[in-house]
Amino acid sequence: MFHWFLPAVSPSLGILMRVVQIYNQQRSSGGGEEKVVMQTTAWLRERGVETDLLLRSSRGIENSFLKKVQAAVTGIYNPEAYRFMRAYLARHRPSIVHAHNLYPQWSAAVLAAGRDAGVATLFTVHCQVLTCPTWYHLHKNRVCEKCCLSGEHWCILQNCRQNIVESAVYALRHFIVRKRGLFRDNVTIFIAPSKFMRGKLLAAGFSADQVRVIWNAVAIPEQPADPKNGGYVAFAGRLSPEKGVGTVLAAARTLPDVQFQIAGGGPLEQDLVRQAPANVRFVGFLDRDGLARFYRGARLHVVPSVSYEAFPLSAAEAMSFGLPVIASQIGGLPEMVDENVTGLLVEPGNAEMLSAKIRALWDHPHRCHEMGSSGRKWAEAHLTKDV
Repeated sequence: MFHWFLPAVSPSLGILMRVVQIYNQQRSSGGGEEKVVMQTTAWLRERGVETDLLLRSSRGIENSFLKKVQAAVTGIYNPEAYRFMRAYLARHRPSIVHAHNLYPQWSAAVLAAGRDAGVATLFTVHCQVLTCPTWYHLHKNRVCEKCCLSGEHWCILQNCRQNIVESAVYALRHFIVRKRGLFRDNVTIFIAPSKFMRGKLLAAGFSADQVRVIWNAVAIPEQPADPKNGGYVAFAGRLSPEKGVGTVLAAARTLPDVQFQIAGGGPLEQDLVRQAPANVRFVGFLDRDGLARFYRGARLHVVPSVSYEAFPLSAAEAMSFGLPVIASQIGGLPEMVDENVTGLLVEPGNAEMLSAKIRALWDHPHRCHEMGSSGRKWAEAHLTKDV
């Protein structure tokens, strides 16, 4: 177990506030959640807010049985993290604790430390971590809310982690945390990245006064793309079951004259590459500049998620570049995509419908340009760091 401490940097002479960001890096790198954490830290510093970033990482845990066991215990409640946080708060006296994903290295113990020290605490709910033991409300590629409705034992009965021991650990952790109110009673304000997410939290018993909506922000590029001249359908994201990439491949098989490019990596990458038709190209994980070139070369962007997306950065980024977005009608996506204005919506997992909507835009490049322009204007109005 370890942590990285990135100390506060403030360009201003007068310090109005000190904020500490706390985050547990997940096994995969480069995801939207981590990007939001880093971006939030950088933008606060730009504004003269003295900001620390405390990081612990889960990378490498899957390669060690001992680390897995340790993570199973510390994920429920980590006394060492509590002691560390109390010492940090006493020494640095921040105005606000801003927590993000805390599993498994930090746990809700750091929230209790903030409460006991009398420091206001924010928690950004990047995924369904407070309402689903496995965070995605997904079972066999279908939305599942059984644990919400009748208890976490469903996580075990359905073996939602594809490993009965892991499923039991996740179920136990979620049950204890929920029953003891380790988040509800120790957080001042929950930040939900979409109205949809706020609704899910309220349905789970969180107070309406405690949950605020702040959409994820993106850096708006100075020059938009020109989708009229785009040469492929783009997908950018983690190659994992909840993202619905298999639906893209199925749609691509029915559109052999249309080129597709898929950016990103993840646990399904090898299987997806094997299944892909000839008109699909995998370009791998891209850095910021590579991703910008990727968006600029596309005619449209697809977000075919089959689980409850909070507010995916890939859709926001594509819109900021002036690309029309075809997205699943699920989670927070309909808040971003205005049907026939900034893009099109499809039924999750419906490859036939996705294929038809892609064809409807692909064959009309000027319509792509008009929708993309509308999407960029919407992003400029709602998704900037100033907003």
